[in-house]
Amino acid sequence: MKIDIAVPTYRGLLNPQAKNAMDRLLAYSNCTCFTQNAALARQMFEAIERAGRKPVNIRLPQHNPFHNTDECPVGKHSIHVIPQVNACVIHWARNHLLMNMRKDADKVLFCDDDIVVEQDTLERLLAHKKDIVAGLCTKRIDPPEPVMRQWMDEIQNYGVILQWQEGKLVEVDACGTGLLLISRKVIEDVGRAYHPKEYADHGDGFWFEFLRGPHGQEWGEDLSFCWKARRLGYQMFVDTAVTPGHVGEYPYGVADYLQYQEAVLAAGGITAYRRGEARKQVANWEFPKRTSDELVEVL
Repeated sequence: MKIDIAVPTYRGLLNPQAKNAMDRLLAYSNCTCFTQNAALARQMFEAIERAGRKPVNIRLPQHNPFHNTDECPVGKHSIHVIPQVNACVIHWARNHLLMNMRKDADKVLFCDDDIVVEQDTLERLLAHKKDIVAGLCTKRIDPPEPVMRQWMDEIQNYGVILQWQEGKLVEVDACGTGLLLISRKVIEDVGRAYHPKEYADHGDGFWFEFLRGPHGQEWGEDLSFCWKARRLGYQMFVDTAVTPGHVGEYPYGVADYLQYQEAVLAAGGITAYRRGEARKQVANWEFPKRTSDELVEVL
């Protein structure tokens, strides 16, 4: 399978922890059969050259190492890292990366420059065989808010999913794009459906943009992409067993959110919990008392 990796480096370089994690993922999932067996090609040539027309006796590996990387017999992949883009606005970077993906790539894995993944992350997401599947990321704030959403008719907007079956694949209405695997079919369909002229003329589908909800509230580029894909009939899934770190003061993750979960649910949600915690903080500001003449002089 041909997989393109898209890393929008809108802050400059990858976070060192994220880069080391991505290097491990590439080493784990990329087909290296030919590289590992390169010496065999030389040995075979030399043996045939010495033998002339006589039969050649040479020990071959179990699998043919001289294959197309996207047809790896041991289940690895042809992986291409799309040239990285530095952009001051995240959706510019995401769109530019998709414009530069391989035309015959089967899927694209978005992995932000501050996301720390496990080495088998790609394999676990691919195993679900879905057009859109994400890992369960969180925001970089305590409590680390899970970045997966469900549509709520009563408010005509997305609500945060605060409880789920841990370790399961769950269907959602929207999710973050910090760690997101999407098929080429989704990319083509979304581009043609919403920006057909730009996609046909320049290959820019404006997949990621800031849309507004029914009440005028602005959505981020991740929710906007999800809204467009869902309207085309695509299902969206989150593998809650794939829990990357989101580097901030530390790599925030699902395990950190779960420590707050009971208190968050008791408070009635993330926002209510944070407001309650804020009220506990008593401001201790002291201002010097001034006479009216002193205030006039200061002004």
